Amino acid sequence: MALLLSVLNRSSAEEDVPESAAHPHPRLLTHADAKLQVSRLNVALELTNAYEPNGVRYLAIKLGFRNAGTDEIVVVSNLCRLLVGNDEYPRVQSGQELRNYPVLIRGESEQTVEGLQGENTITVPAGGKSVNAWMLFAGLPPARDLPPMTLKIETSTGPLDLELTRIENEGLDLQLERIGPAGRVGIARLSGDLNAINVSRFAELISGYADQGVTRLVVSFSPHSSIGDDLTEEWLVMEHEEENERLRFFPVWPGLIKQAVYAKLPGHGDESGEYLASSEAEAVQKVTRDLMPALDRATLMREVRVGHPLIRRAILFNAGDVIANDDLQLVADFLNSKDPAFADPEIRRAAIQALRSAISPQAAPLLERIVRDGSPQDALLALKSLSESQQAEAQQLAMRLASEPVVQERVGLTAIMRAVGESHDERWLPLFQTAFTNANPLVREAALEQLLRLGDGQRLDLIKAALADSHDPIRDRAFEALLAERSPEEQPLFEREVMNRVKANRKDDRTLLALREIRDPAALPQILKWIDERPGEDLLLVTTYVEVGGAEHIGGLIERYPRLSPDSQAYVLRMLFAANHPDARRMIQSGLLSEQETVYRVCKLLMVEWGDDEAVTALVDAIEKSLPNHIPRAEEMVEGLGLIGSRAAKQALVVMENSSNWETQRIAGLGMMILRQRSPVAIWLGAATEKTNSEDYLGAIEILNLAMDVEPDSAQVYNSLGYAQMGLVRGLSGSEKADMIKLAKANFEKALTFSPNDHNPLTGVAICLANEGQFETALRMVDTPLLLTRNQNQSVFYYNVACVYGVSIDQLLMQTDTPERATKLKMYQTRGMKFLNSAVQIGFGNARLLDSDPDLNSLRELPEFKKLAAKIMDVGP
Repeated sequence: MALLLSVLNRSSAEEDVPESAAHPHPRLLTHADAKLQVSRLNVALELTNAYEPNGVRYLAIKLGFRNAGTDEIVVVSNLCRLLVGNDEYPRVQSGQELRNYPVLIRGESEQTVEGLQGENTITVPAGGKSVNAWMLFAGLPPARDLPPMTLKIETSTGPLDLELTRIENEGLDLQLERIGPAGRVGIARLSGDLNAINVSRFAELISGYADQGVTRLVVSFSPHSSIGDDLTEEWLVMEHEEENERLRFFPVWPGLIKQAVYAKLPGHGDESGEYLASSEAEAVQKVTRDLMPALDRATLMREVRVGHPLIRRAILFNAGDVIANDDLQLVADFLNSKDPAFADPEIRRAAIQALRSAISPQAAPLLERIVRDGSPQDALLALKSLSESQQAEAQQLAMRLASEPVVQERVGLTAIMRAVGESHDERWLPLFQTAFTNANPLVREAALEQLLRLGDGQRLDLIKAALADSHDPIRDRAFEALLAERSPEEQPLFEREVMNRVKANRKDDRTLLALREIRDPAALPQILKWIDERPGEDLLLVTTYVEVGGAEHIGGLIERYPRLSPDSQAYVLRMLFAANHPDARRMIQSGLLSEQETVYRVCKLLMVEWGDDEAVTALVDAIEKSLPNHIPRAEEMVEGLGLIGSRAAKQALVVMENSSNWETQRIAGLGMMILRQRSPVAIWLGAATEKTNSEDYLGAIEILNLAMDVEPDSAQVYNSLGYAQMGLVRGLSGSEKADMIKLAKANFEKALTFSPNDHNPLTGVAICLANEGQFETALRMVDTPLLLTRNQNQSVFYYNVACVYGVSIDQLLMQTDTPERATKLKMYQTRGMKFLNSAVQIGFGNARLLDSDPDLNSLRELPEFKKLAAKIMDVGP
């Protein structure tokens, strides 16, 4: 018995929305006769970072506006709001509200907020013309079931309230049907759109369905249905994975539904997965596969006789071997059924397959008639069922039929061998051996495959015969068999065949792999000839040559090196290095200047492996010759210096930092950063930073003094020591404070001697000078066009310069109030806030430091500062 329920119908207004090939389908949100018609074209309810607890939830909706009136209408999009329950959310104004994450929408490339939303007003021309626009609303509540959502649109003709949730719920167009034993199998037929807005309604309906006893669910999609976004599809097909962080705001999948299969899921052409099906019939078959064994025999027989056609079909596929023994005639009736519900050829084949388990003596003659009179496909399946039967008479009948020329002609000898060969039954050997002498090469090829699979006792003779065959695929298959596995007796045959293939100019992957195994130097001239024939596609040939010939024959490749592909050149250089070849150093040094990234990167790494002063000199020479036209290559060489990390490498980087060329200074900084990361005091510097951040400045100083003993020429150690000492200044006064500032300044200056262009100790010195009252000197040191250009992407530099201005303002306020002081004060405040704003724009976001740093006390009460601080607090870390 089937129970059919019509749950939700498609909105009548949607009929007026033109069909779209893209998913999801458009949905009309206003009345069809409205002057301004608004359609939902696309929608996504997403998280900026689903794997972080503080991800921002947002709604992105693409709207289509159509003006049916005679006058243009303006939509004021930046005043539009989203009402969620009783809470209103304004349209997103900047990317910071999404923490600068890209906007993710199915069918769209990643975009920024500004790039997606466009202008703040949208003009919709009269005369039925349409305009499309995106709107974003951020900060939505982290609830699995959102309250009803209403989109409030502001236009020049008045406001529009569009009930998104209600309209999208109506658009599900879902029908539910229960079938199967006790109605435990459910089919949910979706003709509308499923998306993140109406997914809660979908889950509610399915839960009610489960409460009625449904435990297995088929969700069937019509050609007009769609899934609106990736997260909704992920929730649907991963229904039991409630721990998935990406889905933590989606409804909980009904626990009573043990399994779900999706028929004709939009966007999935391959239905080979367990949860996908190409039709409802196949979906019911899959979803009931583990249900059938739990049913008693009486229930199975009742359902297969009078049950729903889809259940009868599923039983035949999933439990046909059980029912064939109880009612052979019932299964036989499926073979010639006149019922349109069972006209599917797949049902007939399922019945043929079920007969393999029948113990009735009538089953074998029935299958024999199909072999002789049925279609070739049915005949083959019937023959297979006979061969797999538990009845000896049926198996013997299968062998007799397979040997008859008439059957072989009708069904195809090759197909017969493949079908019966799956049994791995040695009784089929005579058929395969006879077929191996057939005049048809395709038959011989299939027979060879089966003989190799069965493990014919005469394997050596079989392979010899196959290698002598005139059909190339047969010879290749025999060669593959030797390549995969061979006995000591077969080894000489294998080696001869390898060299025969070389002489025959067979340079395929099988031959090259075999050459690596036998390593016969006699093949080397031919391999070189192959390399010369196609020098741009030679990597496999080059590696084979090296593995066959070894280091003593690599000279043949050195001669051809300029003509080799970049991958092959890199491989040859690695082999020269590994063999300590006399030409290795010269060729690798030359390779540092290659135009090919693959080559110069390998050469850099090999120089790092050497790591001696000669390697440092080679890298420096390559840097000088790469600038200014080959910046990426120069950066690779600088990285090599940092990885070597020797005294010579460090000195080379210092020289580059002192260069008058800004680009040279910049890339030197990259090398210095790597060198610092690999420094023996890197761990101590990390520990000292933690102490400084927690305001344990004495602890940081103690660690840094130890680090100085290990690496006395580390600019980073002296710089960190200076900042820790400036931290102590906050609790001192008088001469103690002055002395500590002098100590810190001395350490910053020491750091500058080792790293002259590092902005950190430079701004450190400036802050010390400003604290000593020399603030004009301090500002001239750091607020220069050269430094602003050099550090244009360094947010810490801009922050530290703002601190210099902050301390300078403190010092200025100690002076007598004069018009000149007032002018300077205003200028310092303006410049300080400009640097602070630039720091935040570049990426500075340490709200705690901004709130507590005493160097900024003089700026903290400014309205601009408060606005900036509020922005950082809103965006968060």
